[in-house]
Amino acid sequence: HTCSSKDVVRKRLSVHICSSKDVVRKGRLHLCFDKVCTGERVTMLFGNREQVNERLWCDMEQGSKNREKNVYEYETYPENIKQIGETGGARRIYIEDYVLTDIRKIFLEKQEESIIVFLGREGIKEAKDGLFLYGCIEVELDPETGALGDAQWDKLYEDIHKYFAGAKVLGWGMWNSKVDKQVRHIQEEQFGEMSRILFLADLSEKEEKVFFYEDGAFEELSGYYIYFAKNPQMQEYMLRE
Repeated sequence: HTCSSKDVVRKRLSVHICSSKDVVRKGRLHLCFDKVCTGERVTMLFGNREQVNERLWCDMEQGSKNREKNVYEYETYPENIKQIGETGGARRIYIEDYVLTDIRKIFLEKQEESIIVFLGREGIKEAKDGLFLYGCIEVELDPETGALGDAQWDKLYEDIHKYFAGAKVLGWGMWNSKVDKQVRHIQEEQFGEMSRILFLADLSEKEEKVFFYEDGAFEELSGYYIYFAKNPQMQEYMLRE
């Protein structure tokens, strides 16, 4: 498929790959290409069912394009914040207010039918110990498996590319009051060690819990921060309909 004028050509290639079982089991390689004849830009997205966040972003026009698409960077910690619980530990999790608003709306409407996938970035410089979650995407679970199938992954990749330039998958969440068999299965088989934040909500009991996944175990965090920002990426996603 070639580009003949100013058309945008979008090509998706999915292939099965083999690697050490410690790294990839039944993985998939996703390559997304956007080629515009008036100025080539190539973005490559690498992911797989178990470690969706093992990816390579390659942007040949990073400087101006990133500014145009509002790619976020966190060099310092936000000042306009609300502390939830005790936050004295080494893990500093910041969730943007629009994200929490959308999560609660999704869970009230869909409950166990959907999960949310957290998008964000690690902090740098003074904020290097922080994880900043500034986006979320709703993904409906496959009713037969109770997990994410190929169609759900494909739609997730498309929405990340469309709404959240430069974001990484940092975690996920669902309507559940505890880490049960389903939660462990989704984490281990579809997100792995690279997407470590787990958010569980049971709004009927007014419970919200945040966990950090490491070395096969979930650590419940005693607190996190809500921060307030303009967040145009999340606003655009929330207004998409």
